[in-house]
Amino acid sequence: MHKTKLESAFQQQVIKYLEERNIWYFRAMAIGSSFGLPDIIAIYKGYFVGIECKRDEHSKRTQLQELMQQSIVNAGGFYEFVWSISQVASLLERVGAHAN
Repeated sequence: MHKTKLESAFQQQVIKYLEERNIWYFRAMAIGSSFGLPDIIAIYKGYFVGIECKRDEHSKRTQLQELMQQSIVNAGGFYEFVWSISQVASLLERVGAHAN
């Protein structure tokens, strides 16, 4: 299977996970690739949450993605590279703990 299709399928799993929990999200699609925006942008417990879906832990991260991650985290948001739903759940748990 092609890498893009694998990442796309995982993005759909993440979207389903967010929808099941009534978490607002926006899928950045192609516009994000030229700016380093995360694949999925969510708002959870009042915090910006950037979710960059990767095929696995060895998938390449672009310099733009890493710069965007640093910028978002420095501004008080969250941005993580994930390749499993359990990582998404863990990210949201950290956001929730931070919000309380």
